[in-house]
Amino acid sequence: MVLLNRISDALEVIESKKGGLRKALLTLLLEWKYFEQHLDLSQTCFQECFVELKSREKHLCSIQESIHESSKELELIRESLNLKRKQVEDKESEILGYVEDLKLRENKFSVVQEEAVQQLHLREEKLNEKENLIRGIFAKVRYEQQTFEKRLKEIGLKEKKLKQQDNGLKLREKVDSALLFSEHKPKELGLNKTIKRERATMMEFNVGCSSSSRPYCSENPLKKPKAEKSSDFGMVSANMTVRQNQSIHERDIRSDTDDDKGVISLEVHCPRAEFHDFDKDKEEGNFDIDQIWACYDNLDGMPRLYAQVKKVFTPTFKLQMVWLEAVDWINHDLQVSCGRFRQGSSVDISNRYIFSHQVICKKEMQGYYLIYPMKGEIWAVYRNCLPFKYEIVEVLFDFVGDVGVKVHYLERVSGFMSIFKRRNCGTESFVIPANELYTFSHKVPSFKLTQNIREYFELDPASLPNYQDNAFYNNKVKVDYEEVDDVFTSK
Repeated sequence: MVLLNRISDALEVIESKKGGLRKALLTLLLEWKYFEQHLDLSQTCFQECFVELKSREKHLCSIQESIHESSKELELIRESLNLKRKQVEDKESEILGYVEDLKLRENKFSVVQEEAVQQLHLREEKLNEKENLIRGIFAKVRYEQQTFEKRLKEIGLKEKKLKQQDNGLKLREKVDSALLFSEHKPKELGLNKTIKRERATMMEFNVGCSSSSRPYCSENPLKKPKAEKSSDFGMVSANMTVRQNQSIHERDIRSDTDDDKGVISLEVHCPRAEFHDFDKDKEEGNFDIDQIWACYDNLDGMPRLYAQVKKVFTPTFKLQMVWLEAVDWINHDLQVSCGRFRQGSSVDISNRYIFSHQVICKKEMQGYYLIYPMKGEIWAVYRNCLPFKYEIVEVLFDFVGDVGVKVHYLERVSGFMSIFKRRNCGTESFVIPANELYTFSHKVPSFKLTQNIREYFELDPASLPNYQDNAFYNNKVKVDYEEVDDVFTSK
C-alpha cells in the first residue's frame, strides 16, 4: 500500500510537472511568436532603412556626379581664367612697353603734349556741348511725338464727335424737313402710312373661360371690374367679344397652346415709327431673368400689365413669367399702372410682340415692386378720369411721396401721328398729386428727336391710342363712334 501511494504521488508529481511543462511550452510559444513579430517588424524596419539608404546613396551618387560636373566646370573656368590672366599679363607687358615709350616721348615732346592736351580738352567740351544739344533735340522730338499722338487722338475723338453731330444734323434736317413739309401738306403725312408692324394684344373670350385657365378672364384680379354699360369703354365692348367680321386692325386670333398657356393674343396692325425702331429693344436676346416688362392689356391694347421673367428657354424662344398685381387699388373704374405691385399667377409666353417695353422699378424689403413715373418718361393720362380719353404728358421730375409727379403737356405735331412736341403755353406744367396716381394710364416708349428748347419726341405707335380707339390729344382730335351689333366702330 505504501508503494502504491508513493507511485500515485510520483504520478501526480509527474502530471503536475507535465502541466508545468505544457504551460512553459505555451508561454515559450507565445514569446516565440512575439519574438517573431518583433523580428518581422525589425526586418521591415531594416528593409525600409536599407531602401532609404539606397535612395540616399543614389542621391549622394547624383550629388557626387553633379559635384564632379561642377568640378569640371570649375576646372574649365580656371583654365579660362589662366588664359585670361596670361592675356592680361601680356597686355600689361605691352602696356609697360607703351608706357616706357610714352615716357620717352613725353620727355621729348612735352610741349607738344601740353598743346595736344589743351586741344583735347577743347574737343571734349565741344563734344559734350554737341551731346547735350543732341539730347535736347531727342527730348524735343519725343515731346513733339507725344504731342502729335495726343493730337491724333484728339482728332480721332473730334472725328467721332463730328460724325455723331453729322448724324444728328442729318436726323434733325430730316425731322425739320418733314415738319416743314407737314405744315404745307398735313393731310398727306402721318395718318395714312401703309407701313405695318404687328402688336400682339391680350384678348378675352366670354365663353369657355375660367380664372384658373386664363389670367385675363373676368375673375382675374389683374383686370379691373367690368362696367355695366359698354359706353363707358368707348369702342371696346363690355365683354370684349371678338366678331369674325371685325378686320379693321385685326389679323388673326391665337388661342391657348402649350407655349402660351393662359394667354389669348390678338395680332393688331399698327404703323411703324418713322425715325426710331422701337422693336429693336424687344429682340429675343434682350430678355433676361428678373426683368420686368410691360404687356399690352385686353381693354384697348395699351401696355398697362406688368410681368416678371422667371425663366428663359432656348433655342425656341419661350418665357416663364409671373404677373404683377396692384396692391393699392383705389379707383376701380380705371386700370392701375403705377404704385405698389406684388407677384401673382404665372404664365408661359412665346410671342415677344406681347411686350411693349422694359420697366425700371424698385423692390421693397416686403417684396413689393414700386413702379412710378420717372423723369424724362412719356405717359398717357386719363382725361377727366374717363377711360379711353387721354392726354400725353412728359414727366419733369421723379415721383415724390408727399407731393406727387410734375408733368408737362405734349401736343401732336400736325401731319404726324406719333411725333409730339411740348406746348409753349406757360400753364401747361402741373403736378399730379400722390393720391391721384390712378390718372396715369400707361407709359409710352419714346425717342427724343431734337435737343433744342422746342423738343420733339417720337412715340411708339403701338402704345399710342389710335383714332379708332377714341384717342384724345389735347382737344385736337375728336372721333365719334356709333354702336353696331354690340361692337363699336368709327364713323
